Amino acid sequence: MSSPALECINVSKTYFLGKDIEVKALRNVSLRVERGDFISIIGPSGSGKSTLLHIAGTLDRPTSGRVLIDGVDVTELSESELTAFRKNKIGFVFQFFNLITNLSAIENVMLPMLLSRRYMLKEARLKALHLLRLVGFPEDRLRNPPNRLSGGQQQKVAIARALANNPTYILADEPTGNLDVSSSAEIIATLKLLNNFGNTIIIVTHNVELARITNKIFFMRDGQIYEEAPRSFLERMPMDEAALESKRRIQLDILRLERENIERLFKSRMISSESYERALKNLEDKELRVKH
Repeated sequence: MSSPALECINVSKTYFLGKDIEVKALRNVSLRVERGDFISIIGPSGSGKSTLLHIAGTLDRPTSGRVLIDGVDVTELSESELTAFRKNKIGFVFQFFNLITNLSAIENVMLPMLLSRRYMLKEARLKALHLLRLVGFPEDRLRNPPNRLSGGQQQKVAIARALANNPTYILADEPTGNLDVSSSAEIIATLKLLNNFGNTIIIVTHNVELARITNKIFFMRDGQIYEEAPRSFLERMPMDEAALESKRRIQLDILRLERENIERLFKSRMISSESYERALKNLEDKELRVKH
């Protein structure tokens, strides 16, 4: 049985603000996210959900408890080990996009792949193009910098960038919080489609409408987490069958490119036999999910 994508075990976080002042942001929180899950975490400001997101993203460390990502206990990793782990295992989508302003849309998506040193320039460009097509980004804007894109277009670039290195899961922090109603609806539909294709997604949000499309909702209050009723996979965002088939073909093209990349890395002895076999198995699982 494969390890869960994310497991937080009795995680607590206390901030010490002065000699006698401490804030307990998380209190013995346990959370298990399986591969392919689509979950949302909701709650009022100060409930602890942002702290949990930072810990799940290895941007902060728990005061006590353990955090396992893809079966690896990251709790005691050094900062340099965490940086490398985060780069290859976690995709981030932020409310304010966090794109690099002097890079074009396609270059923003290529950058994580090039930094990983697992992709050649040609591979990164082709995969970035497919990822942008998958999220519905207009092809006539590929060379535009962020300041020449709408908010919805910038968020699509951010989502494509989050997918670049095949992360174990995507962490989305208020992904529709800075968008208008129409753009929000597009981003919601995109996230649902990506989950249908096998991507694990964790959303932290105040937006109840966004939370309702996820398969499971968790509620946070006073640093503790409570599980709500699971959401049915039948609650899918409507999509025209022709459009869905087009997206399915793009996703299969991305998986084909990824298979070619993995085979090149293995033949070049850049990855071990164990890593090669594990990567192939993950690709096969995703291909089956996309096709069905």
